[in-house]
Amino acid sequence: MAGVPLTLKVRRLRFTRGVRTVLRSIDGMTPELLSWYARQVEGGAFFAVGFFDRARLVCVALTEEQSGPRGRELMVVASAGGVRGVDLTATVLGHLEAMARADGYRAIRFETRRQGLVRRTVLLGYTFGRVVMEKELGPCA
Repeated sequence: MAGVPLTLKVRRLRFTRGVRTVLRSIDGMTPELLSWYARQVEGGAFFAVGFFDRARLVCVALTEEQSGPRGRELMVVASAGGVRGVDLTATVLGHLEAMARADGYRAIRFETRRQGLVRRTVLLGYTFGRVVMEKELGPCA
């Protein structure tokens, strides 16, 4: 989607009420998971990246530094946001890639269940690094 120009500014954030509000929109987000994310950011394991259009927070990405076959890799653990009439995928990923390059990262990775996001990011040069399968086991004995 095009049409509405954005002038995004990117900066690292603390786990604020605004960050919490944006992340609540993720499908399947629970209060427990949100609290866990907050602890990871506050403890320094993850960092929150905010994308602002003027003064308005339009997207948040929680990221983690990982070591991979190419060296330092930036893993997007969770992200959410939106602006009516704007495809944030290309816009936000472009800014995130520039930030990661400037910080010395060699690759960006993320997991998703959203087929539309897969299609859009393939067009932006992303490839399948792996497929993650999950099964919830239920309560422990």
